[in-house]
Amino acid sequence: MTLNCDIPPTEVWVRDEFLRGHLSGHGDVTRGYAFGVASVPGQAIGFHVLLENGAQYGRLPIHALLAHCRAGSIQDLRDIETWDCPSASVSCITYDFLAGKKVEALIMGQWKTGEYLFTLDWHASAYADGVGDLGWKCAHILKLDVGCFAALPNNKIRWHDKAFIRAFSERPDYKVNPVKWSVENV
Repeated sequence: MTLNCDIPPTEVWVRDEFLRGHLSGHGDVTRGYAFGVASVPGQAIGFHVLLENGAQYGRLPIHALLAHCRAGSIQDLRDIETWDCPSASVSCITYDFLAGKKVEALIMGQWKTGEYLFTLDWHASAYADGVGDLGWKCAHILKLDVGCFAALPNNKIRWHDKAFIRAFSERPDYKVNPVKWSVENV
């Protein structure tokens, strides 16, 4: 069980109301670096942040983080993170092929542009490891141009690469794989 894992250090601006118990600080932000995440089953991803004043704050939800110091477009947590953590066991990977790729993220029925940062992948639970609509959960962490971050699955992202991808005009009729493939269990 991991519960916590490193992520690539990412500059963020933390909405101060999240640092002050939502009693004050609304409209203010503090600069920091997100450096890790906590995966508590049944809760939103928790980001660990080192603040510019030397304080370290843990388990901030993704909607507490902004991509730049101006408020920009603050999104509701449910719009920018699809699932609560399905397991305490989480790992982080930055796929070399996807690193820095431009994306469009489906947020409230609209495509928002941004950039891929890294991927969180859960394991060691039936919900995280299964097949079909209820199985295998990962979240691609995106920095959106509207000023927030998002944690979204494959089916809510369109990837862009002018040298390779020809974007679809209509969404393909792809389905989730319902089969657990094995070469030994025939």
